[in-house]
Amino acid sequence: MDLRHGPPPPPPGRQRRLRGSGTFDGQGYVQVLVDGRRYRLHRLVMEGVLGRPLEASEVVHHIDGVRTHNCPENLRLYGRSEHTYQHGPRRPLVGYCEHCGEPFVARHYSHRPRSRFCSRACSRIAARLLTAPPPPKLAGAGVCPSP
Repeated sequence: MDLRHGPPPPPPGRQRRLRGSGTFDGQGYVQVLVDGRRYRLHRLVMEGVLGRPLEASEVVHHIDGVRTHNCPENLRLYGRSEHTYQHGPRRPLVGYCEHCGEPFVARHYSHRPRSRFCSRACSRIAARLLTAPPPPKLAGAGVCPSP
């Protein structure tokens, strides 16, 4: 276990005292008590670097991903949308066509369900199959003749 960047966070739902002062919050960030109020340490460090209080819309990002590594060199300030983009999907979404079964890179929109077909042609063929009338049944089909 690598402890160069501090101890690992405790299991969810538990808090543990750190050497010195502070605790871990439920998400693994270090919290400290200042004037009777809890603050996340990485936000206080960034305020010290900038020399001003952080705005509510500003997000402090840990570059190496370790939430207990609060050195100024490891912290970067983002707006909310920039931070969301930073943590966006790293790989394309792969789907499988419901008609032909071929894999394809799915276009994913938050206001629409995930793509179901690899092409417009497969979508149209599947739609035709759903709306086509069922084939007629042959008389006596599926009935065993009596001996």
